[in-house]
Amino acid sequence: MSILLDLFDIVRYFYESRRVEEKDIEKNIRYLKQQQWFQNYLKHPEIYKVIVYDRDVREWIGKLKYKKLNHPSYVEKVRKKIGKLLSKKIDIVIH
Repeated sequence: MSILLDLFDIVRYFYESRRVEEKDIEKNIRYLKQQQWFQNYLKHPEIYKVIVYDRDVREWIGKLKYKKLNHPSYVEKVRKKIGKLLSKKIDIVIH
């Protein structure tokens, strides 16, 4: 029984450590709002709704490494990935 509880604690620890908190999502969105390409996304009503309400997209944004967001190459990867995510969520092509 003790081993089962230990395993449960380990699984719970990994689950909780991978969970994204709303404060992380908001912090990353605040940073992304400084980028012109992200501002352009927010101007589009359908894209805005996905960014604000879609849990998958918000969790992905929350998992971004905040300290790396000031590196142009990382931001470019983020821009491409967000474009792909948004394209999957709504039926438009994002460049």
